[in-house]
Amino acid sequence: MKSRLFVLSSCAMLAAASVGQAALLAYEPFNYSSIGTGTATTATGFTGTWTVGQGSVTVMSNLTYTDTNTENLATQDSAARINTPGRAKVSLGSSITLSSTPVYASALVRGGGNSGGDGQGFFFTGSGSGANTSLFAGFGAGFSATHSGFGIGGIDGSFGNWANPNSFSSGGNFSNGSQPGDPAHWIVLAITNTGVDAWIDPTVDNVEAGTLGSPQASLSIALGSISGIGLNTIAASPTVDEIRIGQSFLDVSGRPVPEPAILSVLAGLGMIALRRRA
Repeated sequence: MKSRLFVLSSCAMLAAASVGQAALLAYEPFNYSSIGTGTATTATGFTGTWTVGQGSVTVMSNLTYTDTNTENLATQDSAARINTPGRAKVSLGSSITLSSTPVYASALVRGGGNSGGDGQGFFFTGSGSGANTSLFAGFGAGFSATHSGFGIGGIDGSFGNWANPNSFSSGGNFSNGSQPGDPAHWIVLAITNTGVDAWIDPTVDNVEAGTLGSPQASLSIALGSISGIGLNTIAASPTVDEIRIGQSFLDVSGRPVPEPAILSVLAGLGMIALRRRA
């Protein structure tokens, strides 16, 4: 009987500990009525105010994502459309130093039409000031009227990140938002001090299993650290939503880590066992 009580109470403690292990470092759900230069950030893990260096930002209804199995990922609040040509950025509360252990990031992106080979999407500000020292993710080279290459690229930090991506690595051509009903795309990034891997439109099964498989795009790049995020476009007006930065894939998936129903059962059993023992 004592061993059973020990097992159940241990499950309760493990459940409680597991809830605290989720490490979402930053989260921007775009909970604003408007975004302009001087708009105070309301996002988790950010500080200061937004800077809109060109164009304007329109707050839109939140994006949604449905995978190939017609299952949905949860989203909330609103989304941000950066109007062409436009650039905007905001700083993290603390810079994230990169190492050989990946930092994960994810976001939803819906294209605004034909990108014309220019980048439309979001970026992470790196610590360097030379070529390819910041990271772009979204639509880029390889384009047509209805589809564009979707992937990752380096940005020249010497221009204050107000630049188009170069060294673009595409994971394939995807609908670029030019047609009614075009979906949002979900991009997941694993970022180290030497490079980035990108997964495009993973499934909810991937999320629940905590696995991604082989990346669709990869890029050698030395960001050093991540100090902020931004929105970038030249020839189209993409919408971006649900930007997350965390320590694991599950952290940035928008799903609880681990599943709360399981934790509730384990914790409940443990508490019952402890009360009976008392």
